[in-house]
Amino acid sequence: MDAVRATVLRLCLAFCLPAMMTGEGMERVRAAQGKVIVKGLVVGPAAKPVAGARVTALRISESEPLDPFSPVLDVETDSGGRFQGELRPGTYCANVTKGLLTISDDAPSDAGWWKLDSAKTVKEVRIPLRKGGRVRGIVVRKQDGAPVPSAKVVLGHGMATRSDANGGFEIEGVGFGGHCIMVCAPGLADAYIDINTTHQDCYEVHVQMHPGYRLRGKVTDEDGRPIAAALVQDHYSGSWVHCCMRQCLTDKDGTYELGNYSFRRKLWSMGVSHPEFASSSRSGLSPPEQGDVLALDFVLGQGYAVEGHVFGADGQPVKDAKVSYGFSTFGVDYACTNTDEKGFFRLAKLAGDREESIVVQAKGYAPAHQKAKPGKGAAAPRITFKLAPGPSPEDEPKGEPVQGSKRGRASGRVVDSEGHPISGATVYPRMAVGGQCHPEYIGESVTTDKKGRFKLDDLPAAGAMADIVAQGYSDLREHPLALDKENTVVMQPRGFIVGKVVDENTGQPVTRFNVRLGFPESECRPGEPSASFSAHFSGRGQYCSSKDGAFTVSDLIFGAPHAVIVVAEGYAPTRTDRVVTQAAHWKGWPVVIKLGKGSAISGSVLDAQSEKPVEGAEVFLLVSSRPFRSPFRMEALEEPERYAFFMSAKARTDSTGGFQFTAVGQGAQVLLLARHPQYAPALLGHATPATPGVIKLASGGSIVGSAKDVGRLDAKKARVSLGGGDFEFGATPLNPDNTFQINNLPAGEYEVTLLEDWEPKRTLSVRVVSGQTTQVELARLPGFKVRGRVTLGGAAVAGARMRLKSHLDDSSLGRDVTDAEGRYEIASVPPGEHVLEAEKGEWTDFARADKVFKIADRDETVDLVFSSHSGRIVGRILHAGTGKLLADASVCANRLWEPHETSFPNWIIEPFNLRTACFESYEAWGRTPRALGLRATRRLTPLRYEARPSGTGAAPSGLFEVVHLAPGRYFLTYSGGDDFGVPNFLSAVTVEHESHTQQVELRYDRSAALTLKIVDADTKRGIPDAAIHLHSAEGFYLTSQVLRPFKPDEKAKTPAACAGETCLPDGRRFESLRSDPKGKVELDGLQPGPYGVWVVAPGYGARWVAPVMARKKTWFASAVPIELGRTGALVLKPAPGLLDAATQPYVVYRVCDPEGRIVFPGGEGIGRMGPLESGVARLFAGNANGYRVDVLAPGPYTIEWEIHAPSDGARRSNRRKRVEPPLFGSRASFQVRKGEEVVVMLSK
Repeated sequence: MDAVRATVLRLCLAFCLPAMMTGEGMERVRAAQGKVIVKGLVVGPAAKPVAGARVTALRISESEPLDPFSPVLDVETDSGGRFQGELRPGTYCANVTKGLLTISDDAPSDAGWWKLDSAKTVKEVRIPLRKGGRVRGIVVRKQDGAPVPSAKVVLGHGMATRSDANGGFEIEGVGFGGHCIMVCAPGLADAYIDINTTHQDCYEVHVQMHPGYRLRGKVTDEDGRPIAAALVQDHYSGSWVHCCMRQCLTDKDGTYELGNYSFRRKLWSMGVSHPEFASSSRSGLSPPEQGDVLALDFVLGQGYAVEGHVFGADGQPVKDAKVSYGFSTFGVDYACTNTDEKGFFRLAKLAGDREESIVVQAKGYAPAHQKAKPGKGAAAPRITFKLAPGPSPEDEPKGEPVQGSKRGRASGRVVDSEGHPISGATVYPRMAVGGQCHPEYIGESVTTDKKGRFKLDDLPAAGAMADIVAQGYSDLREHPLALDKENTVVMQPRGFIVGKVVDENTGQPVTRFNVRLGFPESECRPGEPSASFSAHFSGRGQYCSSKDGAFTVSDLIFGAPHAVIVVAEGYAPTRTDRVVTQAAHWKGWPVVIKLGKGSAISGSVLDAQSEKPVEGAEVFLLVSSRPFRSPFRMEALEEPERYAFFMSAKARTDSTGGFQFTAVGQGAQVLLLARHPQYAPALLGHATPATPGVIKLASGGSIVGSAKDVGRLDAKKARVSLGGGDFEFGATPLNPDNTFQINNLPAGEYEVTLLEDWEPKRTLSVRVVSGQTTQVELARLPGFKVRGRVTLGGAAVAGARMRLKSHLDDSSLGRDVTDAEGRYEIASVPPGEHVLEAEKGEWTDFARADKVFKIADRDETVDLVFSSHSGRIVGRILHAGTGKLLADASVCANRLWEPHETSFPNWIIEPFNLRTACFESYEAWGRTPRALGLRATRRLTPLRYEARPSGTGAAPSGLFEVVHLAPGRYFLTYSGGDDFGVPNFLSAVTVEHESHTQQVELRYDRSAALTLKIVDADTKRGIPDAAIHLHSAEGFYLTSQVLRPFKPDEKAKTPAACAGETCLPDGRRFESLRSDPKGKVELDGLQPGPYGVWVVAPGYGARWVAPVMARKKTWFASAVPIELGRTGALVLKPAPGLLDAATQPYVVYRVCDPEGRIVFPGGEGIGRMGPLESGVARLFAGNANGYRVDVLAPGPYTIEWEIHAPSDGARRSNRRKRVEPPLFGSRASFQVRKGEEVVVMLSK
């Protein structure tokens, strides 16, 4: 009977009560049923209710497909501008329009982005509208121009329509700003068009669609059983709406179909996930060779795992600690879990076994992290964390050390450039994690209140930072946070680039064009933010249609320099370097970009043996602003913008073998590449309009191989990469039978590497012969083991990160982590010369060791010993004026190496160096005249500072400690607070032996000034624009820029007034040290004492002057005169035939005066480390007849020179490499006379 009553009661509650209840009672029932009530008010520009507005919402989910044509909410507002709907908890993208009215740009973020929490029964929103515009366009097929009817046209925020019978479409109520349009049609590849509608009421677009293909496949488990409801998604980078449109769920048979994709380029990455399995992904997928369907199956398994325990410093387990593996994005973790009541955790179903940081966060503790490599089953590693509580040293327990540093807090306020508070800004806390390129997101984000205030708890004591995001402002990334003190975070408005494109001959506007963004050739100046923008801006760019040639690029980092590339039909692509973003209405806009018709480059393709023309060859033209450096990566033909080619074109040779390109833009490098199915590809560099290019194609060879019997190989993740000579051929997936074949290879030596999930498994060298096929059996390669032990002072080092790599080109051959006894083992190591590296810890506790060794025909034992340097420099910094300890100071120690101590290789190559010099000297790290005996300096790790409690909390107190120092001499530089001026310095501090502690007392003194007068040695007139490089008198480089302080009657510059300069948020600006029109250079805020300067002026010789004295400021102080003489020119000319046997040769030269002192050869040096001692010149066809050095004053000199060529491994690698010993070199004496040239022949 009781059971019957209970059943009746449940039925009444289910059916009767909803009909009887109203208001809040009804809302609670609906919330209990899994729904949230959304109530909204829509108002217009005058804050009046808007009746009849359409309100739509799309559910954004990483596990559900999305159809913008079937919104989960689609209602109209009533006469009072109100609407209501019921939605499941989750995240929604909302659109509200009426005619041209759309959601206002300055509306609260929750007006168009609803986050519905099941704990809240009602969500109330107020949505302000303002006038927008419309987007009108036409969709056609690229091949024949035929209209595409019924194409889906979807904006990035979800507004959607379909094209009509003529391919036309129109969308009203589009907000002013940047948008991405996605266009989909059956049988055609999805098209993406980026536009910016700022200041344009009607924006017209022309969409051309190419043929496309679809993906089709099946998802099964390791036993071959189908997996239903697995999420298959294209890892596309774009808006949430567009991303969710490119995903689907498998059906009950585990099958799926997704598309359409372009035949014109590889598919970047596809992934599959399911809650009960580890995820899987495939990347770099080539289009199908036949048909319009690419078959792609996935097999899901249980993956890898890491487990362990988390304890407090008292040894008690920590419950509900968050444990995450790998990276996270704005707090969204790749994989995470929580500890149980015993502090135990298990991170399971991890997709790979890559070593990553395991990060632990718990309330009341500082975050902690350590490295771990996941394993399967019993091989899963077990790690232990001990967390440190407490914000002060007194709270830290004694005895066994803890892995988390002391806990800290940070508070402050977020303000705009005028000092007004910014409410609603989101602050995402982060911390630096060793071994990761970017800091880790930690804890919960917070939102600033009406006063712009925020507070963060449970931060690490060192390396705390935050990302700050606010609507209408430029994002701040990795902004450092000062702990236990007030932080004032200044946010700048969104950055804009506003331009106008015109014909350089007529001055008339160009109405249709494409704008792309890139990074400038010059480095960011001190205090200047780096550019950060969507990869789409450097790829497909922004489509622009404007009657007056105007364009706007928005949502950029304010004050960051960019390169702007404009492409228009009938014109040569034009690159404008270093355009600095400013506010939208900055008075200096627009930047005018003039397009020219360019020039033509023609040539022919011939058979290398018969000299007969080759018909039907593909010829690619690629233009870059950077000098080309071999090897050429064949992927650049598909994505040229990714490899810094701002112009690309393709042609086919005619019956005479001829080809021609028109409208070729001017760049530092024009490359031509030819390929044909019957030949190996060939390159022609430095093509010019003046000289027809002749490309000779030779027959190629092939490599056929098998990886069938390679043990523990996941064939679906396996690829074969190939590099050698002038080319890199990328990574080729294995065939279904685990074989591979690569055809049409130029003859020469190659390195074949078998990769699994992009980690090397096997590597071998292969010689390719024209017309022949080389067989490779990867399973039969000799594979040896490298094992050994890592110690420190005789004790085992556990947890050391081991990496084995090729000494030839740095390619990775294996990794491991030492066990409790300090032992490691790396298997499947090929013969050859290798480098073993070991690393442990981060920051001041970082240790590293390496060793070069060879493997011939047996396993090798290689032990590594960490250096146990325990020298220290400790002391305090006193303010020279008050004698008080200086708080919030920074100190840097620099090792001074004597000539006999220098064990570095002479030269290293940097393929991606943006300047013409590709070699860098280690001696650049601390430029010094040779006669002074200091060959080089090296910066050490960031310093560790002690904190002492005070009345305002723990803060830097002026005490400092530099640890882990080897015996030797050190140069100290130090500054206070936000002081960006010339640092104070102490020239020589000696650590006498391994355990020596050197105590110093530093005086912070900025009371001196120095005035220089740069004059012509003949006329005694001032020389304007002379560059000054400031050093210590002994030659340690200090700076080439200074921060200009405010004058008493000067106000801080507004951001707009800083245009073209490098400004700090408070308006102060950096200026290069250059002489004024009268030749004067005034330096203020220096410490008293001697300095040294390099002075370089256009058309004059460079001169080193030391000492020059900085003295206390007085009204009668006189300028120090420095005379420069007019220069002659030195021409370095290779002797005939000298370079015939050299590949990519460089000349490295050093010029000395009669006293043996090095003469500065010109240039600004590397980064901010000062000018170079040695000059470098690439010797190629464009300058083989003579390389000019024009900064030498008249007089006698001696030149030492060497011809270098990178090794094959250096050319094949993208990393910085040692260069092989010089091919040959010599020295010569010469005399420079004013206004004359002197030629030095480079000969053996």
